[in-house]
Amino acid sequence: MPDYRILCIHGIGHTEQTQDWNQPWIDVLKDAFTNRLHTKDRLEFSALPYDAIFEKYPSNLLEDAEAVAELIGSAAYHAAADPLQPRAFEPLDNLKYVGRWYAGMVAQWVVSDALRKDLRAALSAAIQAFNPDIILAHSLGTLLSYDLFTHDDVGRKLAEGRIYITLGSQIANPFVRARMWGGRVAMVPAKRWYHLFNKLDPAFTAQITEPGQITFLQVETDSPAGHNPTTTNGNPGYLDHPNTLTKVWEPLSRGLDEAFVSRGLAIVEQAAKPPKRRALLVGINDYPDPAHKLNGCVNDVYSVSALLQQNGFLPEDITVLIDRRATKDAIIDRLTWLLSHADDQAERVFYYSGHGLQIPGRGPNGLIDHVEDGIVPVDFDWQKLNAITDRDLFDLYTQLPPTARFLAIFDTCFSGGLIQGQRGSVRNVPAPEEIRHGLQQGNRKGRHWEPRRLKPLLPDFDEQEQQTYTGLNGYTYKLGRAVPLRRVAKARYKELTQLRQHVGPYLPVDIEACKDDQQSYEYADGGVTHGAFTFALASAFEKPSVLSFHELERRIAKRLKQLGINQQPQIAGPKHILDHPIANWDQGGGQDGAGATGPSEETGGPLAGSSASDARSQGG
Repeated sequence: MPDYRILCIHGIGHTEQTQDWNQPWIDVLKDAFTNRLHTKDRLEFSALPYDAIFEKYPSNLLEDAEAVAELIGSAAYHAAADPLQPRAFEPLDNLKYVGRWYAGMVAQWVVSDALRKDLRAALSAAIQAFNPDIILAHSLGTLLSYDLFTHDDVGRKLAEGRIYITLGSQIANPFVRARMWGGRVAMVPAKRWYHLFNKLDPAFTAQITEPGQITFLQVETDSPAGHNPTTTNGNPGYLDHPNTLTKVWEPLSRGLDEAFVSRGLAIVEQAAKPPKRRALLVGINDYPDPAHKLNGCVNDVYSVSALLQQNGFLPEDITVLIDRRATKDAIIDRLTWLLSHADDQAERVFYYSGHGLQIPGRGPNGLIDHVEDGIVPVDFDWQKLNAITDRDLFDLYTQLPPTARFLAIFDTCFSGGLIQGQRGSVRNVPAPEEIRHGLQQGNRKGRHWEPRRLKPLLPDFDEQEQQTYTGLNGYTYKLGRAVPLRRVAKARYKELTQLRQHVGPYLPVDIEACKDDQQSYEYADGGVTHGAFTFALASAFEKPSVLSFHELERRIAKRLKQLGINQQPQIAGPKHILDHPIANWDQGGGQDGAGATGPSEETGGPLAGSSASDARSQGG
């Protein structure tokens, strides 16, 4: 009897044109299990061919072309040349994977219910006939298998007790997550799930962030081999990468009992369990260009730190980034720390005081089709697009457990500095002329320039919901809203979340300094400068009482009015959370009904608060 039966599932690329396509996989695994680790050669392999099933379904060019365009657009931030560098001002420059048997296969799989049904049936039959211990899936094969394992109770049962290994996977690709999974990657009920991720792989792949799941392990396999499963041009592939050898094949080849490993990991994690509360506070006064310098942001950080400590946070649980230390890489790194191990009831606070901005985003055709709110790190550079937008953040927060507590506070403004700044009155980071021009259109009748009017991102939403998610203009990717994961009709979204048995992507409660069409000012309290919003926020807690988020919003607004400052704070979140005492905040759900902006099933209406934020300016 073999030690392991291994079922191989190939990916995109008309793979079956190559006879014995999985032989290199077999060679790698035999070497890992036999030669490298001196175990007996007792592996048995089988493979699932499925190209013929795709050929049964002629491609619908109109439907598939639209899906291909969305898929390609999702890869614009993960280009092969530099996958860590955002490329919002360029179309995808690597077209290798655009074609019938590449992006076309993924798109066809997404749009065809009948195709997916046949593929699930084929994979189900293969699993029942071969009874594998390990299911090894590459690329599109990961979508086929994940679809089966999360589709219904029968599919979930087929994953139980098995080891699931995914490589070069599009499971967490934003387009796939939105169109197929309802915005969240739910856990597969496998004995253990290893997800091999190579950030140099340009084939629409994505990492999976799954905090607190003891049966899930993502293995970093960075290599110029890109999408290839095995060594290519001297560079290790997914299966023979050193990290895969040590973290996957070695323990499996030694026959380590998975239940024992899981218990051991649980014990280690429990011993090193981080505190329930963490906060990251970022404040930037000293921007490199003297024209961009601010005065109150560092003071804001100390005010918020004191406020948190007065409300139960320990000093060691608060991290600050100030001025030159607040680079993009540092902020992203600390945000990763902030949101890691955010298990049930964990409390996380992110506070930012500094410049904000709004930048144009391009679709797969290279044309501007949306704008994005962002915050401005100290090393911001328009040429490198070194801002932080929701595209950089939503993978960090959308997979949080539904009952985690994440509060994001922004003392900045976004659109004011770019849109209103075109008329020259707002002090903010000035956009280069070509960027500025991209968000304007000529008014022929009035013979002047005005903001462009783009198509709404969420046309299925009512006006108030559109403003909550996508701003007053309807086409802004607002921070903390995960708009790319909500781009399906509401009825379809509800169907997907019910099918995959989750509540949708987690979204934080956002507290923002002002409305889209307002500015966020600084305020001098005697000789000490603060952000006016932050000064009012701290004032709101001076009078002891049990505050709800709505009451907090009212207190901040009242204090700003007393100071003579014309800005209205905004809070976005589900009604039952916003009305609940902050000290006992329990999200108890997820996208619809907890932890997110959007319609609340519990309350039957849209979330309180509309979109809010603009680019920080001085005043007051």
